[in-house]
Amino acid sequence: MSLCRAVFVQTGATTREIPAHESTINCLAFNAKRFMLLTCSADYHAKLWDVETFEMKKDFRCDRPLNSGAISPLKEHVR
Repeated sequence: MSLCRAVFVQTGATTREIPAHESTINCLAFNAKRFMLLTCSADYHAKLWDVETFEMKKDFRCDRPLNSGAISPLKEHVR
């Protein structure tokens, strides 16, 4: 299980921790306003998270391991 941790930069203390993926997380990407986070993993999933609540908003299943991902600044919604 790969964990996604929110860390307070000034102290290095972990403020939040979620079990995000079954395998290695290869990429983290924020949207332009930094309220959504995309995690991409070797477990064939990309997951979209709400940064404030750490609630998973969307789970994208792919046919191969994911090494990177990005959130488009052109659309304000997820399909």
